[in-house]
Amino acid sequence: MAKHNVRIKIPRNAEHLLQLANTVYSKHIADAEKSPLILLNDYNWKDNSQHMAQAQALQQQIRQTEEELDNLYRKRDMLLVPVNLTLKCSRDLLLGMYKANYKKLTEWGFEVDDTPKQKQPVTINQ
Repeated sequence: MAKHNVRIKIPRNAEHLLQLANTVYSKHIADAEKSPLILLNDYNWKDNSQHMAQAQALQQQIRQTEEELDNLYRKRDMLLVPVNLTLKCSRDLLLGMYKANYKKLTEWGFEVDDTPKQKQPVTINQ
């Protein structure tokens, strides 16, 4: 008999894991007494069906919360556009006013980095 190198993957992603669990559980229930999975002792489908249902409900909540978060991030980011532009204009104006003493911008909360920029090494693709 030829030896096959077979791998059966169990998803790491919670949503995909629950989808697979539901498929396996549905087949187990459909097969009833003929299901070979009735032989499971420690980790069996009867005991874990409640865990699956709770996990599925939480997954739905997570999905909704992620959608809400995405929406909140979009709204926030739109509001930050004029704030960012105002900060840049303020920085530029203050730089013009304090050309000889740019460290004064720290009084306004700006971080002043006066370390010289290092040249990036030139790399040649081979």
